[in-house]
Amino acid sequence: MVTLLLRYTKWNKYSFAALVGALEADSRFKNLKISFLKNIIQDIQQVLDNEELCVVAYSLLSSHFLSMQREVKEIKEKFEGNVFLVAGGPHATARPKQVLEAGFDAVIIGEGEKSFPELLYRIVKGYEWNDIPGVAFFDPSSNFHVNPPQRIDNLDDFPPFSLRYSLFSPIEISRGCPFGCKMCQTPRIFGFKMRHRSIDCIVKWAKIAVKRGYDKMWFISPNSFAYGSVTGKELKIEKIEKLLKAISEINKLEGIYFGTFPSEVRPEFVTKEVLDVVSKYVSNDRIIIGAQSGSQRILNIINRGHTIDDVYLAIDNLLDYGFIPDVDLIFGFPFESDEDRKLTLKMTRYLISKGCRIHAHVFMPLPGTPFENFPPGKLDNKTKKVLGDLARRGLLYGSWATQEKLAEILSRL
Repeated sequence: MVTLLLRYTKWNKYSFAALVGALEADSRFKNLKISFLKNIIQDIQQVLDNEELCVVAYSLLSSHFLSMQREVKEIKEKFEGNVFLVAGGPHATARPKQVLEAGFDAVIIGEGEKSFPELLYRIVKGYEWNDIPGVAFFDPSSNFHVNPPQRIDNLDDFPPFSLRYSLFSPIEISRGCPFGCKMCQTPRIFGFKMRHRSIDCIVKWAKIAVKRGYDKMWFISPNSFAYGSVTGKELKIEKIEKLLKAISEINKLEGIYFGTFPSEVRPEFVTKEVLDVVSKYVSNDRIIIGAQSGSQRILNIINRGHTIDDVYLAIDNLLDYGFIPDVDLIFGFPFESDEDRKLTLKMTRYLISKGCRIHAHVFMPLPGTPFENFPPGKLDNKTKKVLGDLARRGLLYGSWATQEKLAEILSRL
């Protein structure tokens, strides 16, 4: 059996937790050996001292592609044909040809729970693999090929994390997003159709996590308050209550964190009716709201699908129920005017005066999105001064300075 080496980092740990869970659920991999790359060259050499081939898997964010590219170059030069390099993740999905040109042998497009195990199995067996759905590759004549991905219809078919290797993560309850904001990679990776893990399945895996010693539970969703919605565009309050009630009844589970990191909620979903339910069950006192801009013109351009009034109403509702809103705002859109900047800064100050905390971002032209070819986000001096002052006072957080540099890098990819 070939050894699988994972380039595991804090940035891709949730992706690999789900991917390794999918391998564990596949009976073909009962004897699969998995290791985690730390000292890259040494770790690969150690495997190759005993085996003829190892598979090295990366999950790539666009912001980390250049550093990973240097690693791959070193691996290829050192080990030539004894290492099979495969990549997935947001950047691989958006730029498969670029990733292959960097030295990878195959790229997984979009969701990998089906395509990656099949690819790995065929590599182990020495079978042809170039017809697998969701795989991109160069043929022997250097022609580029992309097989259309196969969408996962039922999230229940795959574990949310890995038990054998104790790769636990928040439980993914929903996948996909119907709104299609033009700066966002999520629907371009997971599709515009929202799919939900069933309540029975969520409770099953939550109970397993509790047995392993976890007494608090977090969840992954592009919009937590859309749980149970077929379209992903309307509230299904009875589904949310049924989910939270079932989780709350798990013995020895002491905390439910819903609508907070690593998830968020859309402002138009934050109604008093849903908060009546959520406030009965959750342990978090903060809920993350994706507002994105204080300018309605900007919201319209980015296809956000909600209004400024929706944001203010959501904030009022959260405060009425005792929640502290953490509000995402994006600064530095290349198409924003002075008036747009003033409106967003005005919203920033107002929300802080109400007791909110601001999570500041800088626009980044993410590959695979409609805005991928836009100029990188840049902050004017006044905005930098305001954000810096608010951050020093503990009223605003975020890596906007780093993101401004990353946006410049992304624009060159």
